[in-house]
Amino acid sequence: MLCPSCGKEVEESDALCPFCGSALSLPKPPSDESLTSSGVVVPPLTPHKQPRRSRKAIASLVLGLFPFIFVTVLGVLAFVFEVRIPSDSPFLSIFWIMPVTGLLAVIFGHQARGSIRRSTGRLPGRGIAVAGLTLGCLVLLASLFVVIVNLQGSRIVGDGFSPVGRLRTINTAAIIYAEKYNRGFPLTLAVLAPPKPESSNPSAEPSEKAAGLIDQVLASGVSCFGGCYRFSYIAGPVDSNGKVSTYTIHADPIEHRAKSKTHYFTDQTGVIRQEEDREAYASSPPIWEDRR
Repeated sequence: MLCPSCGKEVEESDALCPFCGSALSLPKPPSDESLTSSGVVVPPLTPHKQPRRSRKAIASLVLGLFPFIFVTVLGVLAFVFEVRIPSDSPFLSIFWIMPVTGLLAVIFGHQARGSIRRSTGRLPGRGIAVAGLTLGCLVLLASLFVVIVNLQGSRIVGDGFSPVGRLRTINTAAIIYAEKYNRGFPLTLAVLAPPKPESSNPSAEPSEKAAGLIDQVLASGVSCFGGCYRFSYIAGPVDSNGKVSTYTIHADPIEHRAKSKTHYFTDQTGVIRQEEDREAYASSPPIWEDRR
């Protein structure tokens, strides 16, 4: 064969021309598969790489799901394993992060939808972005409702859940107890609690030992509705007829849990008195609602 560069005869097995050093290998003719009907060479196809979904859409969905997963876990712990988390537990402070996660879910979801729309189909993940945006809006609405409830306090849940309302509840229950059982006022708050059902008697009826006139929480002497307070009930002496004709109740804020420093006092007269930053007694000034 002849060298295409210098024209001198060379061996067919030579890769380079021994005279001029040029390459002797010729390009392989294109295969039939790489030719179109018109004879144009078509480059070999490369495998198509699937584009990744929008990262902001994924972030929006994760942030929107987080509050629901957290609440579900707490519900399972409370219902199945009977785990009770105190209301002042630092673990519950994570609830205040939920508005932030909801807002971020809305922002990322909105931005992801815009990016996907501008990509004209090249960037997938529209459904994920819509789901994250929707969940974020739901979290923000739920957080707004919780904030309104906390700000309104007793206006929404009723005055009966405030310390003053709870004292009035005890006063009313004590009067009903004295009239119903003819034993005078109760000896303790515990006897005003609902009766506990037993396996032998699931529908226990109220009695003088469990009158069912106040809820179990208030009967324990501690209530955190409208502020955490300890209610100390002290019955008076038993007279010759076996009746209790007097009692006193002190309602004092629990220092590390209460938001208020107001102390309250009441007795069988039904008048509720208060003091600021110190314990209230029978000589303390009555609250405004009891002034006639």
